[in-house]
Amino acid sequence: MLDDLGREPEAEEAFAEAVRLDPGSAFGWHGYGVILQKRGRTAQAARAYERAISIEPNKVESLVNLSMLLSQSGELDRAGKYLETAFLLRPDDPVVSGAFESFAEAVHVKDGSARGWHAYGVILEKHKRTAQAVRAYERALAIEPHKVETLVNLSMFLRQSGEPDRALAYLTTAFTARPGDPTVYQAFKSFALGDPDRVAAFLVTTLAVRPGDPLVLGPIGYFERITGRKIVR
Repeated sequence: MLDDLGREPEAEEAFAEAVRLDPGSAFGWHGYGVILQKRGRTAQAARAYERAISIEPNKVESLVNLSMLLSQSGELDRAGKYLETAFLLRPDDPVVSGAFESFAEAVHVKDGSARGWHAYGVILEKHKRTAQAVRAYERALAIEPHKVETLVNLSMFLRQSGEPDRALAYLTTAFTARPGDPTVYQAFKSFALGDPDRVAAFLVTTLAVRPGDPLVLGPIGYFERITGRKIVR
């Protein structure tokens, strides 16, 4: 390619012309992003990668490049979103793994991104690094206590790991934070139908501590509807 021969201005012009003639080409927008990034035009490069992804949402190369670019500029919330998608699409790709290492370093340097810690937890969980994944999710919740995606992920993870009471505590928090969320409902329903005695006992104990609290009564009402069991109030 022209940029490999040191002819970056010509390469930029060629890609600019290519996307002008074919604005629906994910390949063209990705290539344009690469050359813009090489020339230090990071904001334009990010927009080019975003265009590529809008055309081809599963384009891993664009997801990775955009994630690394955003990590370097400190936008870890956005970087985490794109890297998480890339990892879920192609977890064994060495390019994705390399981006993950860079992202992990950025997350630890900039310790205030709940989205960054959440994405870090997702990837650690997929890598079976369980203790580290739990700590990453907990770090995300320390920053953003009602981050529903993290609450649900951590709840499901703890349930599978044999810690149902901790799992229920996180799941109930998610339920009260976003009561209409279908993901939360599905996770709660799975738990309630799979282990109704434990869920009932947990709800009774919680209600004793917080009697009349509408944020507790919501999960109780849903539990009663899906199981047909009554919780004494």
